[in-house]
Amino acid sequence: MRVKAPIEAVFGAVTDPRRTLDWNPGLVEVADVAGLPPGIGTSWRQVAHYAGRTVSLTCRVVAFSPPHVGVLDVTGDYEGKVTTRCQPADGGTLLSQTIEFTPPSGIRGRLAMAVAHPLIAREVSHTLHRQKVILEREAGGADESGSSG
Repeated sequence: MRVKAPIEAVFGAVTDPRRTLDWNPGLVEVADVAGLPPGIGTSWRQVAHYAGRTVSLTCRVVAFSPPHVGVLDVTGDYEGKVTTRCQPADGGTLLSQTIEFTPPSGIRGRLAMAVAHPLIAREVSHTLHRQKVILEREAGGADESGSSG
């Protein structure tokens, strides 16, 4: 997704755990943030509500190369990896985020992930859109409706 904001501002905002509540309405709480400013080793705990279930997750930054790549390991009720990438693009930033969850073992775990995967993918898409709207507004690149231009 292209964001009309400088790469440094985009990367700084989307890799700061204190900002996640701004654009992820599935999150209920972000707490115990340690290791600021964000970098390798920064960690926090978050509580989220997805698909009718409340989950507790611990996140830890395991790769950090500003302003281009940040990678989180996620453990707790779900385990996986979240990768954020930023690239300069036409006066703005090309932002992408991927989530790779490890399915819980057993048939129940695989079934749960089969149901959760499309919900997670949709939430990532919605989160990216909210990030775009908020970051463009902060950079002065969007009107109040969230439309850029």
